[in-house]
Amino acid sequence: MEGIELYIHYIQRGSKPKWLISTELKKFLAPLLEPFRIINFEVRVFKSGVNAALTTHKRANALQFVQQCQKPQFFSKLILNGQRLIIKTSVNIPNDILVRVLKREEKALLIDGYGTVEALALIVHRKQRECKISSFAYGKWEYVGTQACYHPYFTLSIDATATFGDRYFVLTWEIAIDNTDDQDSTTLGCSTGSDQSIFCHRLQFPYSAIESTILDNHGSYALVYTLNHAPKSG
Repeated sequence: MEGIELYIHYIQRGSKPKWLISTELKKFLAPLLEPFRIINFEVRVFKSGVNAALTTHKRANALQFVQQCQKPQFFSKLILNGQRLIIKTSVNIPNDILVRVLKREEKALLIDGYGTVEALALIVHRKQRECKISSFAYGKWEYVGTQACYHPYFTLSIDATATFGDRYFVLTWEIAIDNTDDQDSTTLGCSTGSDQSIFCHRLQFPYSAIESTILDNHGSYALVYTLNHAPKSG
């Protein structure tokens, strides 16, 4: 069987959203997995926020990594935010489609001229690109007679960040909300001040959902994406 899923036990204190825990784990594990030639992998955090699963297409390499994780001299390398990760092989069968995607992506990058796994590591784990945006809008295409026109249903002018990764891009922004006596600021998700809470918003757009892209540079640059389903919020 090709591919494997690893079980990660990580007692996460606080109430961080799952996407943030997943990002932390992936960034932390990347340099530990690189010596085992595991470069392209995916981390999925379970609903509890305590456990996670790591999927890779390199089964034999992952088993070597798990063996190393059981050695006491390796324990110090598994400390994240004061907690030691416990990593074991999972009883679950890895998602076959995800395994094939991970394998195909790595093969394509190597063919494209990155040549070695070491060079590929620099690409996969440092290939994220960010840009600042001043506003965004969403809506849908509607016909006016025979002409297809984009009709925005919501527009927001705010400082936000668009981060372009390997399989999706993410839009993040923050809004300050005044605290009130009947509002539980701990449910708002991020830092809390004496008078305001910061509400963190995140939209994830998988590239597989994009049907078309239009670049508009009249006055200022704008990107218009047509999606076949709504983005994921978190």
